[in-house]
Amino acid sequence: MKRTTAGSALLLLGLALNLAGQTKSVTLQKIDLSLLPRVQLYLTVTDEKGRSMLGLTDQEILVGLDGQPQKILALKSALSEGQALSVVLVIDRSGSMAQAIAEVRRAAVDFVRRLSLQDEAAVISFDDAVALEADFSRDRGLVEQAIEGIALGRDTALFDAVQAGLDELRGSGSPRQAVVILSDGKDNRSRRTQAEVLAEADSRSVPLFTIGLGPGIDEAGLKELAVRTGGGFFKAAAPKDLWRLYQTIAEQLTNQYLLSFDLQAGRDEKWHSLEVTLQAPAGGGASTAKSFIASLGPGVSRGTLERLEKTVKTADLIRTALLGGAAGLLPGILALLLVGLARRGQRLPLGASLALLLCFVLLGAILGTILTIGG
Repeated sequence: MKRTTAGSALLLLGLALNLAGQTKSVTLQKIDLSLLPRVQLYLTVTDEKGRSMLGLTDQEILVGLDGQPQKILALKSALSEGQALSVVLVIDRSGSMAQAIAEVRRAAVDFVRRLSLQDEAAVISFDDAVALEADFSRDRGLVEQAIEGIALGRDTALFDAVQAGLDELRGSGSPRQAVVILSDGKDNRSRRTQAEVLAEADSRSVPLFTIGLGPGIDEAGLKELAVRTGGGFFKAAAPKDLWRLYQTIAEQLTNQYLLSFDLQAGRDEKWHSLEVTLQAPAGGGASTAKSFIASLGPGVSRGTLERLEKTVKTADLIRTALLGGAAGLLPGILALLLVGLARRGQRLPLGASLALLLCFVLLGAILGTILTIGG
Protein backbone atom coordinates (compact mmCIF):
# COMPACT_ATOMS: atom_id res chain seq x y z
CA MET A 1 0.00 0.00 0.00
CA LYS A 2 2.87 2.38 0.76
CA ARG A 3 4.35 1.74 -2.68
CA THR A 4 1.00 2.46 -4.33
CA THR A 5 0.58 5.69 -2.38
CA ALA A 6 4.10 6.83 -3.19
CA GLY A 7 3.62 5.99 -6.86
CA SER A 8 0.37 7.96 -6.95
CA ALA A 9 2.02 10.92 -5.28
CA LEU A 10 4.81 10.91 -7.86
CA LEU A 11 2.29 10.69 -10.69
CA LEU A 12 0.29 13.64 -9.31
CA LEU A 13 3.49 15.62 -8.81
CA GLY A 14 4.50 14.91 -12.42
CA LEU A 15 1.11 16.03 -13.70
CA ALA A 16 1.25 19.19 -11.60
CA LEU A 17 4.71 20.06 -12.89
CA ASN A 18 3.59 19.39 -16.45
CA LEU A 19 0.58 21.69 -16.14
CA ALA A 20 2.65 24.34 -14.41
CA GLY A 21 5.01 24.40 -17.38
CA GLN A 22 2.21 25.05 -19.88
CA THR A 23 1.01 28.49 -20.90
CA LYS A 24 -1.76 29.99 -22.99
CA SER A 25 -1.17 29.62 -26.71
CA VAL A 26 -2.27 31.26 -29.96
CA THR A 27 -1.68 29.12 -33.04
CA LEU A 28 -2.19 30.45 -36.56
CA GLN A 29 -3.16 27.61 -38.89
CA LYS A 30 -3.95 29.46 -42.12
CA ILE A 31 -3.74 32.88 -43.78
CA ASP A 32 -6.36 33.06 -46.53
CA LEU A 33 -5.64 35.78 -49.10
CA SER A 34 -8.11 34.64 -51.77
CA LEU A 35 -10.43 37.61 -51.05
CA LEU A 36 -7.84 40.40 -50.89
CA PRO A 37 -7.96 43.09 -49.60
CA ARG A 38 -9.91 41.00 -47.07
CA VAL A 39 -7.54 38.77 -45.05
CA GLN A 40 -8.98 35.77 -43.22
CA LEU A 41 -7.09 34.01 -40.44
CA TYR A 42 -7.82 30.54 -39.06
CA LEU A 43 -6.47 30.14 -35.54
CA THR A 44 -6.86 28.30 -32.27
CA VAL A 45 -6.42 29.66 -28.74
CA THR A 46 -5.77 27.34 -25.82
CA ASP A 47 -5.38 27.81 -22.07
CA GLU A 48 -2.72 26.53 -19.68
CA LYS A 49 -4.22 23.02 -19.78
CA GLY A 50 -4.37 22.86 -23.57
CA ARG A 51 -8.16 23.39 -23.67
CA SER A 52 -9.75 25.60 -26.32
CA MET A 53 -10.66 29.09 -25.13
CA LEU A 54 -14.13 29.86 -26.44
CA GLY A 55 -16.16 33.06 -26.71
CA LEU A 56 -13.20 35.42 -27.24
CA THR A 57 -13.86 38.86 -28.77
CA ASP A 58 -11.79 41.61 -30.36
CA GLN A 59 -11.24 42.91 -26.83
CA GLU A 60 -9.06 39.87 -26.07
CA ILE A 61 -7.61 39.20 -29.54
CA LEU A 62 -5.46 41.89 -31.20
CA VAL A 63 -4.00 41.91 -34.72
CA GLY A 64 -0.91 43.85 -35.76
CA LEU A 65 0.40 44.25 -39.31
CA ASP A 66 3.87 45.65 -39.93
CA GLY A 67 3.80 47.02 -36.38
CA GLN A 68 0.45 48.78 -36.76
CA PRO A 69 -2.79 47.70 -35.01
CA GLN A 70 -5.57 46.51 -37.32
CA LYS A 71 -9.33 46.79 -37.01
CA ILE A 72 -10.87 43.34 -36.67
CA LEU A 73 -13.97 43.12 -38.84
CA ALA A 74 -15.14 39.74 -37.54
CA LEU A 75 -14.05 37.13 -34.99
CA LYS A 76 -16.29 34.08 -35.08
CA SER A 77 -16.26 30.32 -34.75
CA ALA A 78 -15.30 28.78 -38.09
CA LEU A 79 -17.79 26.00 -37.41
CA SER A 80 -20.67 28.43 -36.83
CA GLU A 81 -19.82 30.11 -40.14
CA GLY A 82 -20.48 26.82 -41.93
CA GLN A 83 -16.80 26.21 -42.68
CA ALA A 84 -16.44 22.47 -43.14
CA LEU A 85 -13.23 20.67 -42.18
CA SER A 86 -11.35 18.18 -44.35
CA VAL A 87 -8.95 16.07 -42.30
CA VAL A 88 -6.66 13.20 -43.26
CA LEU A 89 -5.74 10.63 -40.62
CA VAL A 90 -2.26 9.23 -41.33
CA ILE A 91 -1.65 6.11 -39.23
CA ASP A 92 1.56 4.15 -38.73
CA ARG A 93 0.99 0.38 -39.24
CA SER A 94 4.62 -0.74 -39.07
CA GLY A 95 5.42 -3.98 -37.26
CA SER A 96 6.37 -2.18 -34.05
CA MET A 97 2.74 -1.04 -33.67
CA ALA A 98 1.52 -4.58 -32.87
CA GLN A 99 0.97 -3.91 -29.16
CA ALA A 100 -0.67 -0.54 -29.78
CA ILE A 101 -2.88 -1.06 -32.84
CA ALA A 102 -6.06 -1.78 -30.86
CA GLU A 103 -5.75 1.50 -28.92
CA VAL A 104 -4.86 3.33 -32.13
CA ARG A 105 -8.05 2.11 -33.80
CA ARG A 106 -10.17 3.06 -30.78
CA ALA A 107 -8.67 6.57 -30.54
CA ALA A 108 -8.91 7.24 -34.29
CA VAL A 109 -12.55 6.07 -34.45
CA ASP A 110 -13.40 8.33 -31.51
CA PHE A 111 -11.71 11.23 -33.31
CA VAL A 112 -13.92 10.71 -36.37
CA ARG A 113 -17.05 10.60 -34.22
CA ARG A 114 -16.16 14.00 -32.73
CA LEU A 115 -16.21 15.73 -36.13
CA SER A 116 -19.26 17.75 -37.12
CA LEU A 117 -21.73 16.33 -39.64
CA GLN A 118 -20.48 18.61 -42.41
CA ASP A 119 -16.83 17.60 -41.94
CA GLU A 120 -15.15 14.91 -44.03
CA ALA A 121 -12.30 12.53 -43.26
CA ALA A 122 -9.89 10.32 -45.19
CA VAL A 123 -7.61 7.58 -43.87
CA ILE A 124 -4.07 6.71 -44.96
CA SER A 125 -1.92 3.99 -43.41
CA PHE A 126 1.77 3.35 -43.94
CA ASP A 127 4.60 0.94 -43.28
CA ASP A 128 7.26 0.69 -46.00
CA ALA A 129 4.46 1.58 -48.44
CA VAL A 130 1.55 4.02 -48.29
CA ALA A 131 -2.07 2.87 -48.63
CA LEU A 132 -5.25 4.93 -49.02
CA GLU A 133 -7.66 3.11 -46.72
CA ALA A 134 -10.60 5.52 -47.26
CA ASP A 135 -11.08 8.47 -49.57
CA PHE A 136 -12.77 11.61 -48.25
CA SER A 137 -16.22 10.83 -46.92
CA ARG A 138 -18.83 12.18 -44.53
CA ASP A 139 -20.04 8.62 -43.99
CA ARG A 140 -18.75 7.92 -40.47
CA GLY A 141 -19.41 4.19 -40.77
CA LEU A 142 -17.29 3.92 -43.92
CA VAL A 143 -14.38 5.80 -42.39
CA GLU A 144 -14.55 3.85 -39.13
CA GLN A 145 -14.61 0.57 -41.06
CA ALA A 146 -11.44 1.61 -42.90
CA ILE A 147 -9.71 2.39 -39.59
CA GLU A 148 -10.72 -0.97 -38.08
CA GLY A 149 -9.38 -2.75 -41.16
CA ILE A 150 -5.81 -1.41 -40.99
CA ALA A 151 -3.40 -4.37 -41.03
CA LEU A 152 0.14 -4.41 -39.65
CA GLY A 153 3.15 -4.18 -41.97
CA ARG A 154 6.90 -3.64 -41.66
CA ASP A 155 9.02 -0.46 -41.95
CA THR A 156 8.25 3.29 -41.68
CA ALA A 157 7.82 5.54 -44.74
CA LEU A 158 6.62 8.50 -42.68
CA PHE A 159 7.34 11.40 -45.04
CA ASP A 160 5.88 9.59 -48.05
CA ALA A 161 2.71 9.10 -45.99
CA VAL A 162 2.56 12.80 -45.06
CA GLN A 163 2.97 13.68 -48.72
CA ALA A 164 0.14 11.29 -49.59
CA GLY A 165 -2.04 13.09 -47.05
CA LEU A 166 -1.25 16.46 -48.64
CA ASP A 167 -2.00 15.02 -52.10
CA GLU A 168 -5.34 13.73 -50.85
CA LEU A 169 -6.29 17.21 -49.66
CA ARG A 170 -5.86 18.62 -53.17
CA GLY A 171 -9.21 17.11 -54.04
CA SER A 172 -10.96 18.88 -51.17
CA GLY A 173 -12.67 22.22 -51.65
CA SER A 174 -12.86 22.97 -47.94
CA PRO A 175 -11.01 26.07 -46.71
CA ARG A 176 -10.27 24.27 -43.42
CA GLN A 177 -7.83 21.41 -43.86
CA ALA A 178 -5.53 19.39 -41.62
CA VAL A 179 -3.43 16.22 -41.50
CA VAL A 180 -3.21 14.24 -38.24
CA ILE A 181 -0.19 11.93 -38.15
CA LEU A 182 0.59 9.08 -35.75
CA SER A 183 3.97 7.35 -35.71
CA ASP A 184 5.97 5.30 -33.21
CA GLY A 185 9.31 5.35 -35.02
CA LYS A 186 11.70 7.15 -37.31
CA ASP A 187 11.41 7.38 -41.08
CA ASN A 188 13.56 4.79 -42.83
CA ARG A 189 11.85 4.21 -46.19
CA SER A 190 10.58 7.48 -47.69
CA ARG A 191 11.56 8.86 -51.06
CA ARG A 192 10.37 12.30 -50.00
CA THR A 193 12.34 14.29 -47.43
CA GLN A 194 11.09 16.14 -44.39
CA ALA A 195 12.12 19.46 -45.97
CA GLU A 196 10.03 18.73 -49.08
CA VAL A 197 6.81 17.88 -47.26
CA LEU A 198 7.31 20.81 -44.87
CA ALA A 199 7.70 23.24 -47.77
CA GLU A 200 4.51 21.99 -49.45
CA ALA A 201 2.41 21.98 -46.29
CA ASP A 202 3.60 25.45 -45.37
CA SER A 203 3.00 26.90 -48.85
CA ARG A 204 -0.56 25.50 -48.87
CA SER A 205 -1.31 26.49 -45.25
CA VAL A 206 -2.11 22.92 -44.20
CA PRO A 207 -1.44 22.36 -40.46
CA LEU A 208 0.17 19.06 -39.52
CA PHE A 209 -0.75 17.61 -36.12
CA THR A 210 1.75 14.97 -35.07
CA ILE A 211 1.50 12.31 -32.37
CA GLY A 212 4.64 10.45 -31.32
CA LEU A 213 4.06 7.14 -29.56
CA GLY A 214 6.71 5.63 -27.29
CA PRO A 215 10.44 6.26 -26.81
CA GLY A 216 11.62 5.46 -30.35
CA ILE A 217 10.14 8.48 -32.12
CA ASP A 218 11.92 11.25 -34.01
CA GLU A 219 10.68 13.87 -31.59
CA ALA A 220 12.59 16.78 -33.14
CA GLY A 221 11.30 15.90 -36.62
CA LEU A 222 7.69 15.51 -35.52
CA LYS A 223 7.85 18.79 -33.60
CA GLU A 224 9.20 20.64 -36.62
CA LEU A 225 6.45 19.28 -38.87
CA ALA A 226 3.87 20.58 -36.40
CA VAL A 227 5.34 23.92 -35.34
CA ARG A 228 6.33 25.07 -38.83
CA THR A 229 2.83 24.46 -40.21
CA GLY A 230 0.68 25.78 -37.36
CA GLY A 231 -0.32 22.34 -36.08
CA GLY A 232 0.66 20.77 -32.78
CA PHE A 233 2.96 18.06 -31.46
CA PHE A 234 1.68 15.56 -28.88
CA LYS A 235 3.70 12.86 -27.16
CA ALA A 236 2.09 9.62 -25.98
CA ALA A 237 4.15 7.68 -23.46
CA ALA A 238 1.85 4.66 -23.83
CA PRO A 239 -0.97 3.55 -26.16
CA LYS A 240 -3.58 4.34 -23.49
CA ASP A 241 -2.70 8.06 -23.88
CA LEU A 242 -3.74 8.15 -27.54
CA TRP A 243 -7.47 8.54 -26.93
CA ARG A 244 -6.93 11.74 -24.91
CA LEU A 245 -4.52 13.22 -27.47
CA TYR A 246 -6.79 12.54 -30.44
CA GLN A 247 -9.62 14.10 -28.42
CA THR A 248 -7.55 17.25 -27.83
CA ILE A 249 -6.73 17.61 -31.53
CA ALA A 250 -10.38 17.12 -32.51
CA GLU A 251 -11.40 19.78 -30.00
CA GLN A 252 -8.85 22.28 -31.27
CA LEU A 253 -9.86 21.79 -34.90
CA THR A 254 -13.57 22.00 -34.07
CA ASN A 255 -13.06 25.22 -32.11
CA GLN A 256 -11.04 27.12 -34.69
CA TYR A 257 -11.64 30.86 -34.91
CA LEU A 258 -12.15 32.71 -38.19
CA LEU A 259 -10.79 36.26 -37.93
CA SER A 260 -10.98 38.82 -40.74
CA PHE A 261 -9.51 42.27 -41.37
CA ASP A 262 -8.75 44.43 -44.40
CA LEU A 263 -5.24 44.93 -45.76
CA GLN A 264 -5.16 48.63 -46.65
CA ALA A 265 -2.34 48.17 -49.16
CA GLY A 266 -4.38 45.54 -50.98
CA ARG A 267 -2.61 43.25 -53.42
CA ASP A 268 0.77 44.96 -53.31
CA GLU A 269 2.73 41.68 -53.62
CA LYS A 270 5.03 42.72 -50.80
CA TRP A 271 6.05 40.97 -47.61
CA HIS A 272 4.01 41.85 -44.51
CA SER A 273 4.63 40.90 -40.87
CA LEU A 274 1.55 39.67 -39.03
CA GLU A 275 1.14 39.28 -35.27
CA VAL A 276 -1.89 37.92 -33.42
CA THR A 277 -1.99 38.49 -29.65
CA LEU A 278 -4.16 37.14 -26.85
CA GLN A 279 -4.53 39.95 -24.32
CA ALA A 280 -5.29 38.55 -20.87
CA PRO A 281 -6.60 40.97 -18.20
CA ALA A 282 -4.60 39.30 -15.45
CA GLY A 283 -1.49 38.82 -17.59
CA GLY A 284 -0.27 35.56 -19.02
CA GLY A 285 -1.24 36.38 -22.61
CA ALA A 286 0.25 34.85 -25.74
CA SER A 287 1.08 35.79 -29.30
CA THR A 288 2.14 34.32 -32.62
CA ALA A 289 3.76 35.92 -35.67
CA LYS A 290 4.13 35.08 -39.34
CA SER A 291 5.09 36.83 -42.58
CA PHE A 292 3.23 36.59 -45.88
CA ILE A 293 3.19 38.07 -49.38
CA ALA A 294 -0.01 39.97 -50.27
CA SER A 295 -0.84 38.08 -53.44
CA LEU A 296 -4.10 36.50 -54.57
CA GLY A 297 -4.49 32.74 -54.30
CA PRO A 298 -3.06 30.24 -51.83
CA GLY A 299 0.50 30.80 -53.01
CA VAL A 300 2.52 33.59 -54.62
CA SER A 301 1.68 35.11 -58.01
CA ARG A 302 3.82 34.37 -61.06
CA GLY A 303 4.94 38.01 -61.26
CA THR A 304 6.06 38.00 -57.64
CA LEU A 305 7.95 34.74 -58.14
CA GLU A 306 9.64 36.10 -61.25
CA ARG A 307 10.82 39.17 -59.34
CA LEU A 308 12.05 37.03 -56.45
CA GLU A 309 13.84 34.67 -58.86
CA LYS A 310 15.41 37.64 -60.63
CA THR A 311 16.67 39.00 -57.30
CA VAL A 312 18.16 35.62 -56.38
CA LYS A 313 19.70 35.22 -59.84
CA THR A 314 21.27 38.68 -59.63
CA ALA A 315 22.72 37.86 -56.22
CA ASP A 316 24.12 34.59 -57.61
CA LEU A 317 25.72 36.41 -60.55
CA ILE A 318 27.37 38.96 -58.28
CA ARG A 319 28.62 36.26 -55.92
CA THR A 320 30.05 34.06 -58.67
CA ALA A 321 31.60 37.03 -60.43
CA LEU A 322 33.38 38.01 -57.22
CA LEU A 323 34.51 34.43 -56.61
CA GLY A 324 35.69 34.13 -60.21
CA GLY A 325 37.58 37.37 -59.93
CA ALA A 326 39.23 36.20 -56.71
CA ALA A 327 40.14 32.91 -58.37
CA GLY A 328 41.67 34.86 -61.27
CA LEU A 329 44.15 36.51 -58.91
CA LEU A 330 46.16 33.32 -58.45
CA PRO A 331 46.97 32.67 -62.12
CA GLY A 332 47.59 36.41 -62.49
CA ILE A 333 50.24 36.32 -59.76
CA LEU A 334 51.76 33.20 -61.32
CA ALA A 335 51.86 34.96 -64.70
CA LEU A 336 53.73 37.88 -63.14
CA LEU A 337 56.28 35.50 -61.65
CA LEU A 338 56.79 33.75 -64.99
CA VAL A 339 57.21 37.06 -66.78
CA GLY A 340 59.75 38.06 -64.16
CA LEU A 341 61.70 34.85 -64.71
CA ALA A 342 61.57 35.31 -68.47
CA ARG A 343 62.92 38.83 -68.06
CA ARG A 344 65.71 37.43 -65.85
CA GLY A 345 64.64 39.13 -62.68
CA GLN A 346 63.63 42.44 -64.27
CA ARG A 347 60.28 43.53 -62.91
CA LEU A 348 57.46 44.81 -65.09
CA PRO A 349 56.45 48.44 -64.57
CA LEU A 350 53.78 48.87 -61.91
CA GLY A 351 51.12 49.88 -64.44
CA ALA A 352 51.78 46.83 -66.63
CA SER A 353 51.72 44.51 -63.61
CA LEU A 354 48.38 45.88 -62.42
CA ALA A 355 46.96 45.65 -65.94
CA LEU A 356 47.99 41.99 -66.19
CA LEU A 357 46.45 41.17 -62.83
CA LEU A 358 43.25 43.02 -63.78
CA CYS A 359 42.99 41.01 -66.99
CA PHE A 360 43.09 37.73 -65.06
CA VAL A 361 40.58 39.01 -62.48
CA LEU A 362 38.17 40.07 -65.23
CA LEU A 363 38.67 36.77 -67.05
CA GLY A 364 37.81 34.85 -63.85
CA ALA A 365 34.72 37.00 -63.24
CA ILE A 366 33.53 36.50 -66.84
CA LEU A 367 34.03 32.73 -66.65
CA GLY A 368 32.14 32.56 -63.31
CA THR A 369 29.24 34.55 -64.76
CA ILE A 370 29.08 32.37 -67.88
CA LEU A 371 28.99 29.21 -65.76
CA THR A 372 26.17 30.64 -63.60
CA ILE A 373 24.07 31.61 -66.61
CA GLY A 374 24.70 28.27 -68.24
CA GLY A 375 23.61 26.43 -65.04
